[in-house]
Amino acid sequence: MKKIFALVITLGLVLSMAACNKATTPGPSTTSPSPTLKTPTTTSPTMTAPTSPAKTSPSPSKTSPSASTATPSKSAQAGSYKDGTYSAKGDAWENGQEEAMVTVKNGKISDVSLKRLTKDGKAEVDYALFDGKVHNGKQYPNLKEFKETMAKNMVQKQSAQVDTIASATTTTKNWTIAAQRALDKAKK
Repeated sequence: MKKIFALVITLGLVLSMAACNKATTPGPSTTSPSPTLKTPTTTSPTMTAPTSPAKTSPSPSKTSPSASTATPSKSAQAGSYKDGTYSAKGDAWENGQEEAMVTVKNGKISDVSLKRLTKDGKAEVDYALFDGKVHNGKQYPNLKEFKETMAKNMVQKQSAQVDTIASATTTTKNWTIAAQRALDKAKK
């Protein structure tokens, strides 16, 4: 029984070390090692009785912070843009097309302007109709308020990836797409 227990502990240690080595080896994705590192380290206290786990325990704790700091790519992007004003459009759809104009100063997003364009894509819609009220029996979203809120959130978050708004899902999603396309043009 002791031999089986020792074999199980040894096998667990080998798997734990393999997971640590795999997690510390640079790969195409830096987002997944963080959760997988936590699993082996939480099971390792039972393996601290043998002599070698002390050597492997510091390794995961040292790699976990670097993996977690590498994960938020959006924060890494902040400050990594070329100064200037960049514009891009979202995908055209049955009600028009969305456009974003992003201004970058000192490598950071300083201003965002969002627009809803007409179906032909040549002019901005009349926001008097998009006031959150019912017109001719149809409920319209408050796009004027939504575009200002989303633009403010993008500047605060330093990212195009902000929450969409349920009553204008397609429009607000396309604003994030347009803003991201503009930011892609601004990347260093």
